[in-house]
Amino acid sequence: MNTVIATSPHLPFYLAAGALALWALTIGGLGIVKHNLPKSDGLYTLGVVFTVLLVITTMGAAIGTGETPDLNQTRPDAKLGVVPQPGDAAAGGAAEAPKPDATK
Repeated sequence: MNTVIATSPHLPFYLAAGALALWALTIGGLGIVKHNLPKSDGLYTLGVVFTVLLVITTMGAAIGTGETPDLNQTRPDAKLGVVPQPGDAAAGGAAEAPKPDATK
């Protein structure tokens, strides 16, 4: 078994998301093969409740195992709230664009 996944703090989310994806594929496949599903209102209600529980579990696991990233961890020289302009050196080292002549 892969030790990275086995020791991952995100394992509950991976399991819940995998179960939800498998359930969605199963219901989709059954819906394509048999057009008269479910056969009773009770089975319909059971399916809806199970689907809602899977979605809530997956969302809870995503929130519970999520991490808040450090600000500017990918671009430490970036300033929050500042939009880079084409002539900025930090925006790829592009040369300063010529300014339009205002006297014309």
